[in-house]
Amino acid sequence: MYGIIFITIKQLLGERLHRSLFFLGLFTLLGIPVVTQLSMFDVHKALLLYSMNVITFLGVLFAIFSVYILVSRDIGEKRIYYVLSMPISRATYLVGRFSGVIFTGFLLIVFLIILFVPFILFYTGGSVHMVWLLLAHGFFAYLEMLMLVAVSLVFFPLFDSPTVFVFVVSGIYIAGANMRDAKEFIMQSYEKVPAFSRWIINTVYYILPNFSAFDWKMPLVYSHVKESIALLLFLYAIFYAFVSLCIAALMFNKRELL
Repeated sequence: MYGIIFITIKQLLGERLHRSLFFLGLFTLLGIPVVTQLSMFDVHKALLLYSMNVITFLGVLFAIFSVYILVSRDIGEKRIYYVLSMPISRATYLVGRFSGVIFTGFLLIVFLIILFVPFILFYTGGSVHMVWLLLAHGFFAYLEMLMLVAVSLVFFPLFDSPTVFVFVVSGIYIAGANMRDAKEFIMQSYEKVPAFSRWIINTVYYILPNFSAFDWKMPLVYSHVKESIALLLFLYAIFYAFVSLCIAALMFNKRELL
């Protein structure tokens, strides 16, 4: 399995798409002077929010397109036949791919944090507290990425078309990222909703990955986040990723590779 992890990391770092994400991270630094100049209120908080949004956005792109590359290369180009001809199980292959992707994603998030820290220290007068808030957001963004990669692997055995795969996974992410707002909107007229519809809504709410739970940018900026939240989100992400990988392994084992 360690060989698959190493190959995955090497493959992802060598991809033009992923190099573009790292360069895009550098390019976003050009937006810092704009944010600081246009901000009419607290420059410190505006800069911190900008940094957090960049980390989240690039992390989500990385997660989706990393598995997209695996689908297009391994299944689309029939490379998977060579891999599975070796004495490894399909579950081991998936776990190896998953581990390689999330490790490379960790490098991306660390890279982005390192990019923004000097600017945050400069514009905030050396505020270490702001740096800790950015690190906390990096932790939440990494958990979101970890869960998104695991969920994406569930669809890895289903689609031979990388384009369809990207649309499906992107749709699931958008739905999961807006679950909190959708739930609150429905709860405003919850009693008027038929019982069967409420059952369907609650079922979908608890089955779909709740990516909105990792959006703590505003509470972090205003220091309204407790340590217990981080622990609960960590346990939720690990549990959901574990279940998703089990489902992905079962589906992959039943897939006929012709």
